[in-house]
Amino acid sequence: MTAIDIGDLRSDPVPSTIRRFRTQLIGKQTLKESSVQAGILPLLCEILTHYQNENPQSDSQYSESLYAEIASLVSVLAHEGASYVLPILKSDILELLLQRLVQDSTLRDALAILKCLNTIASELPSRADGEWEQDTTLADLLYSSQYISCIVNGVRSACDSVASSQVCDLTVSLLCRTCTTEEQKSVLADHFILEALALKLAAFVVGQGYVAPSLGAIDFPESAASVLQPPASVHAHLSPLMEAIALVLENSAERARSFFSISELETVLPRTKDMSTPNNARQAPWAGSTGAIPQGRHAMEIYLPAVPARPHTATASNVNFPPLGAGAFQRRRSSFHPTPPQTASSIFDSQNQAAEEEVGLVPYLLVLVCESRGRRRLVACKLLAVLQDLGLVHKSRRRMFGSLLVPLLVRMLDIDEPAARDGLANAGSYLSDGSYYSKAAPSVLGRLIVDDPDLQKMAVECKAILRLSSNLKKSFDVVPSQKSIQWKPYKSSHADMDTLPDDCTLGSTGPSDTVRQHMRHREAILQALAAIAPDVDEYRQDICKQGVLPLIIKATDPLKLDQDPLTKMSSVCGNAPSTVVAACGCVRALTRSVKALRTKLVDAEVAKRIIMLISSTDPEVTIAATQVLTNLAMDFSPVKDEMDMTHVTTRLCLQAHSAHARLRYESLWTLKQLAVNESKELKMKIVKELSCNFIRELICTDPNDVRPGEVIGLGSTNRSGEDVDMSDVEPLDPPDWFGPQNQFPQHSLEEDYLIQEQMFDLLRNLFCGNSAADIVEYVLKQIGDREFFEALRKRLNTRRDYGATRRDNVDSPPRASLVSTVLYVVNHIAASSQTWRHAVIAETGLMKAILSLASHSEAGVRVGVCWLAINLMYEDDSSDKVFCQQRARELIRQGYRDKIIRLENDADLNVRERAKTAMYLFGALLEP
Repeated sequence: MTAIDIGDLRSDPVPSTIRRFRTQLIGKQTLKESSVQAGILPLLCEILTHYQNENPQSDSQYSESLYAEIASLVSVLAHEGASYVLPILKSDILELLLQRLVQDSTLRDALAILKCLNTIASELPSRADGEWEQDTTLADLLYSSQYISCIVNGVRSACDSVASSQVCDLTVSLLCRTCTTEEQKSVLADHFILEALALKLAAFVVGQGYVAPSLGAIDFPESAASVLQPPASVHAHLSPLMEAIALVLENSAERARSFFSISELETVLPRTKDMSTPNNARQAPWAGSTGAIPQGRHAMEIYLPAVPARPHTATASNVNFPPLGAGAFQRRRSSFHPTPPQTASSIFDSQNQAAEEEVGLVPYLLVLVCESRGRRRLVACKLLAVLQDLGLVHKSRRRMFGSLLVPLLVRMLDIDEPAARDGLANAGSYLSDGSYYSKAAPSVLGRLIVDDPDLQKMAVECKAILRLSSNLKKSFDVVPSQKSIQWKPYKSSHADMDTLPDDCTLGSTGPSDTVRQHMRHREAILQALAAIAPDVDEYRQDICKQGVLPLIIKATDPLKLDQDPLTKMSSVCGNAPSTVVAACGCVRALTRSVKALRTKLVDAEVAKRIIMLISSTDPEVTIAATQVLTNLAMDFSPVKDEMDMTHVTTRLCLQAHSAHARLRYESLWTLKQLAVNESKELKMKIVKELSCNFIRELICTDPNDVRPGEVIGLGSTNRSGEDVDMSDVEPLDPPDWFGPQNQFPQHSLEEDYLIQEQMFDLLRNLFCGNSAADIVEYVLKQIGDREFFEALRKRLNTRRDYGATRRDNVDSPPRASLVSTVLYVVNHIAASSQTWRHAVIAETGLMKAILSLASHSEAGVRVGVCWLAINLMYEDDSSDKVFCQQRARELIRQGYRDKIIRLENDADLNVRERAKTAMYLFGALLEP
């Protein structure tokens, strides 16, 4: 049979006819193709539209069967892959099915429609030919105000039967497959998804018997019956629920706070500080000891295994000195990692990760990890990692995470996926997004151990590098194939197909779901390796010894989708953009090793790969490549000599003018590294291609004065409303994502400060070396030396924001990091030549501002004050002595000697030594 006749379906559109038609299509790809081209999708839309118009209020069995059968028929078509899903998305069938789902539909209808939507979500085509990103038509519909209730109501379903439990699970699966942006998560939160998830979770806690009585509830549980959720049904499943919670909460401390403040959840899982301890008669959880549960700990601690305390030894030689690394653990700043703007306030706070209290969900999840297996255990670990990222886990949990979670996650890396996803395979082993749980384990492991040396060490001891390397090799050994196109005994008439409407035309195949799962697995492995390797050189060498470095470099190959014009089959070459980003992160960690740079990375020609990637049209790939280039551009790197400095400098200067905050930041950081010990020609090229007007605006603008929606250096005016001349900027032809600025999230105050700090650091390195005086001369004359020094003074002074009354005035001290880098800029100007030493000391306002920092709390700032005095009194040769004496007297008049005398007894050794040097110069010049 070469074609199919849909005439019977058109003449007799009843459920039985639709069912027979569906049965006829099952397993026959040729018939499915001909049915789409014959107009089956417009016909189904016509049937549903006609029925809704004729029977708008009908809830008859006929109605139920009609929607269920049509949804099942669409599922049969969608199972063939992305090329069949594209015409479905182009038709109106999704809206018609969602309209039924929004109504009070029966379980049969709801199940059929949700199965159909999940099938479509798993086989979404690319957003455009040759792109990896998936089509967003389905997600746009689901998270619109008209249909968002489908998701929320599905999660809220009672789960009092097998069918209703399936509705809940299918809804969660649809949520996990389609919710990918912060905007979608915010929409869900606005429509009370957090409340629905919290009530479900509370019901599970009650049903499992983990609710601890308080001291006031003497007649527990009778007195608590009115405030506790009824226990969860035996048909309900916890794993999908925890997946949804992890997805909605990740990257948003605000959503997490809202979730844990829901009263029903707080009742069953109170915070540790709210827990009352029972009488001292309860035995401790470890054998041979008795006593009360520690004050402030959750009652569920008794179910957790004992974690031995860290041994503490003290000898006569070290009793007065704390061990290295003692004190609160501080995570490295990840200020410009790909993170949504909603988390900006927590990203830049290096202290918020060491929480002094934790939410009650943490011990509950740890109990689940101990008692569960497979999918539930993995999802509990993932949710714990999310909570740790948000700073909701007590710092004392790190040892338990290392001894409990990390070994379990490493063990999961070895579990193979079942050969088939049929009835013989364990369906419970698959996550809601359709991936086998062992393929998701590397992502959870990487997220858990990132920036934590103790957990990284535990992962290495558990042979994580060996297992991850083995899995990475397998990801390149076995390449998943696309769905094949069946042979036809006739040729398709492309001339006729071109005239068909969109909902009757098959699209390109694009990457299959199997290919996408495979690529996500490779990405997760690379992320886990990158999380292990950033700090310890031995770990980096272990990774190289596994022989995976060529594969990591190969993972930086960008994606290529080649499509056959006849069969419309797409062959996938290279790696998805997110996988390339992960590979760049792994290379970035390895390039921190001097040994690796001088051997294997040089042989792998990593510099050529990375330089090619900075020209990518994907902003995240460009940012990741620029971060790697920062390491390669360091002065001691042998790779630096192999770079095409002209091309790299031009590209980085262009990126520095982008409206993308992270790209601007990373580009300035890399330029800062490139400028170290470079020639005058290259430094001048950096200055000219950035343009002095751009530099002037970046250093002169106070980030607190930024007007909403504007970016420093872009547009015709700065924050103060002054005109900015950008006529000397001649950028390359930029990709679309370089602007306009409204394409990207508005810069936060923290981002603007960090970008400004990078610009000052760049100036610091430009103003250093043999050609420093010439560069200083050019930059300050172009900007104006008075304006330049005034900008430095303002960055060092306390900012006062005036309110309605004096009591409302707010003083904001300058940032210590910004103060330190500005001081070094001044020091390098003062060290460049006699002319600029005179210019610096003549700026009395700037000198007064620097003098006020002599008692600063940061030792680095106090050192900078001493260095300024040293540089201003330094003799280039014997002819400078008279001028040095004059500057020494001026420093005494301004009060520098009195301040520096006090610093000779500073608590910091570096400050004391620099102060002694300065006082020696005072004596040598004025008291021979």
